[in-house]
Amino acid sequence: MATRSRSQSQSFAPRNHFLSQPRLNRPLLGPQPQVAGSSSPYDVSTVAAADFDVDVRSGFMPPTEPVARLSGSFERWEDIMEAAEGRVKLAADLDSSSPQEQDYIRRWRAQVKEMPVITTEQLIQDERRLRRAHLVLTFIMHLYVHSSHHDPTSPIVVPAGVAVPLIKVSRELGLPPVLTYADTVLWNWKLNNPPSPPSPKSPSALSPLSVPFAAPSKDISARSLFSSTPDENHFYMTSAWIELRGVEALSLMRRTLDETFLSDSLATRRIANYLTRLARIIEDITALIIGVKTGCDPAVFYDKVRPWFHGASAHGGAGGPGWQFEGVEMSEKEKKEWDGARLGGPSAGQSSLVHALDVFLGVDHSPYASFGAKKERLPTASSSSATSSEHSHSAAPSPSPSSSSLLGSDSSPSSPSPSSGPSSHTYASSDSRSSTGNHSHPKSSAADATFLQRMQLYMPRHHRAFLQYLGTVEKPVRTFVLRNQALWESLPRSPAPVNQTAAVEKDKDAPLTKAYNDAVDALKRFRDAHIRIATLYIVTQARREPATAIMNDVSSTSTSGKGKEKEKEKEKERTAPVGTGGTQLVPFLKGARDNTKKAILLS
Repeated sequence: MATRSRSQSQSFAPRNHFLSQPRLNRPLLGPQPQVAGSSSPYDVSTVAAADFDVDVRSGFMPPTEPVARLSGSFERWEDIMEAAEGRVKLAADLDSSSPQEQDYIRRWRAQVKEMPVITTEQLIQDERRLRRAHLVLTFIMHLYVHSSHHDPTSPIVVPAGVAVPLIKVSRELGLPPVLTYADTVLWNWKLNNPPSPPSPKSPSALSPLSVPFAAPSKDISARSLFSSTPDENHFYMTSAWIELRGVEALSLMRRTLDETFLSDSLATRRIANYLTRLARIIEDITALIIGVKTGCDPAVFYDKVRPWFHGASAHGGAGGPGWQFEGVEMSEKEKKEWDGARLGGPSAGQSSLVHALDVFLGVDHSPYASFGAKKERLPTASSSSATSSEHSHSAAPSPSPSSSSLLGSDSSPSSPSPSSGPSSHTYASSDSRSSTGNHSHPKSSAADATFLQRMQLYMPRHHRAFLQYLGTVEKPVRTFVLRNQALWESLPRSPAPVNQTAAVEKDKDAPLTKAYNDAVDALKRFRDAHIRIATLYIVTQARREPATAIMNDVSSTSTSGKGKEKEKEKEKERTAPVGTGGTQLVPFLKGARDNTKKAILLS
């Protein structure tokens, strides 16, 4: 087959790119503490954007086509996944399947159960092949788990042939052993018209993802699918197009952060222009998420695609038995981090782009969010001036993000040493939560972590580090706008001649707050659109399920009076649509939208 003959690790990325470097057999150390006397908590003097796997041409997407297929002994994984795509059905569809289809599914599941444990040592030196291995193994695992009925009181056993290598690969990548957004979107695309390989006459031939994006590329499609439906492909590609449209947003963030360190009137005008442009990009992203309706039928998505995404948290509900990984022994740290995340499935909440917009604009989703409890007051002119003097050019400045470097390296902890043994580990659907290492509120406990913070555990470790460091940058945009607004408000309304220059500067700087609010409002409208799409694709579809109606009928006949009303409320809560990430969908989305709205500055 032509697909198999292609070089499995072929990359057209520049030689100095992150993905072209030999993979170090150690975890990234993360932003390191500065020396004594430094004004910055992190040493960012030698950090490049590529260290975060954030490409100037493709953003959080890889700049070149991901590995198409693993070779050698790993082809067995590829063959098993390929044999399942579009043929292995969900457990809910087994009764309506033909005897031949049921027999095929039984034989496929037997192959997975009997699959030998393949060592992953040959993958360790290649980040791109590790990513493909995580994708293939998690696809096989979800296909296996969801293609059979299970006792909700007992854990689902993931066979050792999948469990052992998946855990080892997950340790190397710093990802949980479950299907993630990175598997379904970031690392799951192919070029519909691939370029010719480099030649002596054209040594620098690059893929289409090697050029800046003014609009989403329609020249890519999903490589791996559960259902083999065009609806599933369109669903994944909608997210991919959003990521690609966000490349310009990341560039604007970098430029804006550079300008905040200048703090003069010219920088202020430039920042206002950048924020205005950012609002337009967010509007484009909003149009893209609404456009999912053009190629993905809600009923097909809900019935044939979405059920494959569910992780361990969906088995038995909260406090349920979860999944048991056969032949795996976990460290205490892994138990805490991966059990605490409850192993939900892929979710849009795992998109680093949307998180980056939140952090950049200062939208607070933490349990300690203050601008929801009371109106955020603008600082006075005197306090603003005093604060500004702390960051004047006369003071020793902190290292700032440069034009070619945005942020630092991963703060992920060291990967545990692989353990071998006959024991197994269960990923329970518990309600415990673990902290993501967010530096905004160092006193927050694991139980206080919000859903969006927990979603960072499901992101590639480099992207996690990007977001964590983005939150540590001096003079974030929101603070800069607040200070500028305070100074603008302090200027006289009817200036005397001596204040004429200040009045002119006041007129020039006035658009900054509006530009910031426009960007925040665009992000709020993006979340409005997300709520509408989630309602159409999940809430509305859940209401038509006969099982829900039957459960409601049972509850209505078993109680009466006030007890009946209370039981109805409890049943409504129990049957409320839950996102594949493991949270109640609509309340979460509305909460994120409301937090965004609260970030708008009031004068």
